[in-house]
Parts: sequence; structure tokens; C-alpha cells
Amino acid sequence: MQKVEKKYQDKEWLKVQYWKRSLSTLKMAAMAGCSSTTIQNWLAYYKIPIRNLSEAQKAGYDPTTLEGKTRRKKLSKAVKTSWAWGVFDGVFQSPTSIEIAVSDALDMLDIEHEPQYRPNECSRIYDEFAPPNVLIEVQGDYWHSLDKMQERDAEKATWARDNGYHLVVIWEHEIHEVGALDLVTERVTPFVESVLTSCPGVG
Repeated sequence: MQKVEKKYQDKEWLKVQYWKRSLSTLKMAAMAGCSSTTIQNWLAYYKIPIRNLSEAQKAGYDPTTLEGKTRRKKLSKAVKTSWAWGVFDGVFQSPTSIEIAVSDALDMLDIEHEPQYRPNECSRIYDEFAPPNVLIEVQGDYWHSLDKMQERDAEKATWARDNGYHLVVIWEHEIHEVGALDLVTERVTPFVESVLTSCPGVG
């Protein structure tokens, strides 16, 4: 029997942690000393089923728990203390409730992501980046209806398209009407999954 040198290369370990213990790929990655993308790639390599929407909700983080509240504070602090500037030059912006909702949904669905992301050679900040090429903008209905913001949004959309990124735009009213988890599942997951299934490049 071939010896497995790394935890994430062990099919049984992956199945136990992901399904029996209901751990997220982020937590599994921390245990195995690798990235969550690597965990996702090995799950795909072994054809281990991925949690569906209802299963992700059950295994996902609960914002009412101490862990959930702590995570919100950490996210807010990370954004505020980073070099990224907010909407208005010179003013740091805490993440809004709808930005946090989308970030939470990405976590629930085990999608690796980076908030307040500025691509190389770009002067603008995008709300979220999901490797390898998905940029996410979470837009409040009022502010992003203003002419100045619409011009800036158009510039960001053009830059993303011209530089090979897929831009996902999620509006405030959509989150209230549909829910961030459903929107991320519909608009982001297919692009992440298409990369994982076409490149099981386990590493």
C-alpha cells in the first residue's frame, strides 16, 4: 500500500474531516498546513461530493455564536487597518453589513477569498477576490445609484473585463430579497468549480 505523506492527500482523512466532522476546507487547510484551494482540489481529485446549499448552511458559521461575532470583529479590523482606502479618498471604511453577508456566504461555501482586494497595476479596490480570477462587488442601492459612483463602477467593470477577470456584482436589494448565500452559490460557485474540475492540479 502506497504511503500517504500529507494529510490532504489521504482520501479517508478528507472524507472524515469534511463529511463526518463537517469542517470547512479553511479549517481542514489549517490542520493540514496547506491552502483551502489545495483541499478543494484533492476533494475534486478523489471525487468526494461537495456539500450542497442546505448542507453548507448546516455546516456554515453562525453569526450569533461567539465564534461568529469574533470573526466579524476580525474582518472589520482587517479592513480598517489595511492599506485599502474606502469609497472616499483618505477615509477608511469598515465593512458594511451586506459586504459581511457576502463574505460569510463565501466562507459557508468553502470558497477561498480575500476582502478589499486590489489587483496588480490597478488603482481601484474590489470588495472580494476569489481565485483564480473572480472579482466581487457588493453595491449599496443608494450610493451606487449616484452618478459619480456609477462612473467609478463602470471604470472598474471595464478594467476587470480588459484584464481577464470575471466580475460579479451583487446589489443590496438582492441580498435582502434572495439572500447572500443563494446569490454567491448562483453567481460565484460555477466559476470556481469550473476551475477546480478542469484543473485538479493537486499540489
